[in-house]
Amino acid sequence: MVSRNVLRLLFLSLLLISAAISSAQVNIDTERTYLGMTLVDLDEETAERLNLPAPIGVWVRSAAEGYPAHEAGIRPGDVVFLHNGVAATNARELIAELQNDRKAGDTEKFNLFRGEKEFKAEVTHRKLNLEEVAKMILSMADQGDPQQQNLAGILCHNGQGVEKDLTMAAGYFRQAARQGFGAAQENLARRYYTGQGVEQDYQKALDWYSKAAEQGFPQAQTGAGWILYKGFGGITKDWDRAKELFTIAAEKDEPYALMDLGLMLFMAGVGVGAGGGIVAALARSGPVIVLCGVLVTLLPVVSG
Repeated sequence: MVSRNVLRLLFLSLLLISAAISSAQVNIDTERTYLGMTLVDLDEETAERLNLPAPIGVWVRSAAEGYPAHEAGIRPGDVVFLHNGVAATNARELIAELQNDRKAGDTEKFNLFRGEKEFKAEVTHRKLNLEEVAKMILSMADQGDPQQQNLAGILCHNGQGVEKDLTMAAGYFRQAARQGFGAAQENLARRYYTGQGVEQDYQKALDWYSKAAEQGFPQAQTGAGWILYKGFGGITKDWDRAKELFTIAAEKDEPYALMDLGLMLFMAGVGVGAGGGIVAALARSGPVIVLCGVLVTLLPVVSG
């Protein structure tokens, strides 16, 4: 009969392996065209800061130097109010239009405000290779754009179009995290948890996971729950809060939350009758995680 402790160790080892081999990638499409700027919705606070009379239009959050929008005279802080003669009122809709069946050499006509001054710009679409897209992202990140800072961190972490640099990756994540960008807060927490690019610090990992968890990021909820469950780095264990976080994330089908809930129940001596359902929910996450789910299901049966 296989001992319970051996199976526990096998389960934990597989869970750690599956966590180690999964890493985010920036989906860079070199078949599409780029303008080299980030567009976001304009709110009242930003309109007031830009000395605009009303929050009407779409805000240029960043414009990469050496790329089409910047070459056409567009700068961070400008506001698009007309695109090809049509009112620009929603960033998501404008971005979708700019990416709709565009080819290299196509042009976009923008009417913009820079403060109280109105001007026009014609921007020509350009195709970019992987390295050019990476350079564009880093340029916009260096302008303080938190979305691009998070992407830059992923690029530097993976060596995707740029030289791999874990310290620089953590730095970009930190810049975006301090601006309240949830995905970057989660990525920075993961760096502190693993010690990649920073000195390992479970308290800082928990702090940043918790910030991202408050914004509803399920993997951050799982990460914070795991630290509280295990009590890493001398952190006081809090099983009730850990279970609460796992449950919230599991309701969003976050696979590691499902696994951790199963582990908590098993370690507490509670039968995992819903194991089959857990495995089904994990099926899309890959064979290693599914095997972990199978072990959670079988542990009460094969161990004595």
